[in-house]
Amino acid sequence: MKFLKIIILQVSWFIIVLYGSNISTLNIYAFSAFILFINYKISSYKISKSKYLKLSILFYTIGVIHDGILLKMEIINTERYTWNYLCVWPIFYCYYEDLFKKFIYINPFLQILIGGLGGVLSYDAAIRLGALEVNSTTIFYTYVFCFWGVFFPISIQFDHNSLLFKLLDKSIIFNFDKTGFIRHSEKYSSYELDRHSIGLVTGGTSGIGNAIFEIFKEQNVKCYITGRDISKLNNEDKLYFKKLDLLNFDSIKKMAKNIDKLDFIILNAGGMPNQFEQN
Repeated sequence: MKFLKIIILQVSWFIIVLYGSNISTLNIYAFSAFILFINYKISSYKISKSKYLKLSILFYTIGVIHDGILLKMEIINTERYTWNYLCVWPIFYCYYEDLFKKFIYINPFLQILIGGLGGVLSYDAAIRLGALEVNSTTIFYTYVFCFWGVFFPISIQFDHNSLLFKLLDKSIIFNFDKTGFIRHSEKYSSYELDRHSIGLVTGGTSGIGNAIFEIFKEQNVKCYITGRDISKLNNEDKLYFKKLDLLNFDSIKKMAKNIDKLDFIILNAGGMPNQFEQN
């Protein structure tokens, strides 16, 4: 699917660059919107439609700034340029989640280099195809490299919310909770369990335990959860609830006698007691 996506996006880029000056503004923007719609449908990731739209508009705005400076400084020929070319910027965003996601974890210097060279190669191709005419080659390539060298590392950061994530992790509170678990789990490959497995997650009514339980639900794996407060669960999840107080050994023994044979147990429950208590 990724290979098909690359082909669609590359063909779209060529269409806009080659024929952007000959196609009406309404048609070229309708074409760009159609490609964005197709990308949203075939992508392996799923974000909200509102976020997808906002980021697409943001990339378009960045394109206005980028090309606007080139035009204002007369680095490129204004007579040969058409604002229809800006439609390639939202399409460029389509590469991010599926294809550029891993770049967020590489050395920042390499991010700058990839961004700068990528921008230069892209605009150089547009020049070779006759879409752009440059008045000052040295200034043009220097500007494009510097702009993209800064923009690309930043763009992969805000696209994945990693700047916000780093701040949340520093807070500690939002690092070792359900939201922190979900954020960090994106860095690791998923582990598929046998659908016939039966498991148990302690402390599964909220927090990290509940996030783990939801993952097993998505995999259609039967999983029980323990806790002391069933009111935190919705009606469906209450069917898998087992009341358990891990500080009470009688409670543990009682639950063990009234539960299916387990294939795995995730010992998630924990706490920070105010004082030492021997049981």
